[in-house]
Amino acid sequence: MLDLVKPVFLQLTNDSDERVLHPCKISKIIDVKDDTYVCEFAQEEELLLEEDMAALIYFEDARKFMQQCVRICTVTKAESVFRITIETTSNPVSVESRECYRVSTVMLELTVTVATEEDCPLLDVSASGMSVTTTTPLKLGIQIPVKLSYGGREYAGEVIVQSTCEGDTGRIRHGFHCIEDPSRGGDLQQGLQLVSASIQRQLIKSMGRA
Repeated sequence: MLDLVKPVFLQLTNDSDERVLHPCKISKIIDVKDDTYVCEFAQEEELLLEEDMAALIYFEDARKFMQQCVRICTVTKAESVFRITIETTSNPVSVESRECYRVSTVMLELTVTVATEEDCPLLDVSASGMSVTTTTPLKLGIQIPVKLSYGGREYAGEVIVQSTCEGDTGRIRHGFHCIEDPSRGGDLQQGLQLVSASIQRQLIKSMGRA
């Protein structure tokens, strides 16, 4: 939950995919409706805010540094004041510790389809997210379709890009958080839970035989 006193950091997407935090201390929240906030804050620097821009916000909640994906709906500038409407597009997750325990899948050589790019190596998986590498750059905060194949079955759904880092091999590592939306018929989260539990069982069995 956004705090009126503590600073909120806004991370914008850009063409260079650089991760830049812009400190924006909200002076007031004008209105709150469902997942939409109308916020006002002093303009400390010229920020290239645009409507429909995806972004990430970082804030402190219960002594934890949290991250949440948002979409900028409207932008109004009046003298030295910004007023923006933001819509949250994911649940807040802790930046300091992963929301769910992740298990490595590198040795299993599993792949996923990310948007239109097939055979993207799956690096690790949890009940609510995964890490993959792609050759295609992805912007932070965007929502994209993903397909995961495991055990002869395909699981599809939407994810939010929560982190991105270019490696030495030229491939780009991305951290995805699954969006649970039963109304759209996706079953990706079910697949993540199944894969995560299955791999953990395999690890426990192998440790028992060691």
